[in-house]
Amino acid sequence: MNLPFVHFPPEQVFALAPEALVHARLGVPGQGVFSASAVDVCIRGLSRFRDQLQYFQGYRALSRERLERLRE
Repeated sequence: MNLPFVHFPPEQVFALAPEALVHARLGVPGQGVFSASAVDVCIRGLSRFRDQLQYFQGYRALSRERLERLRE
């Protein structure tokens, strides 16, 4: 299942946790509004390279990627 992100892609915002709590509401005319929540929904794909980079160096982006973000 893909979750659309309007403001930012979680793959590029490394300060976000890889899992999230998701709330969903569905309105059905004549039946009511239904809601559900799910915990630990993965919002960023696994990356062994970036996980190791964060573990050993404290950040998930390469130095070149961090410089490009500062320029934006």
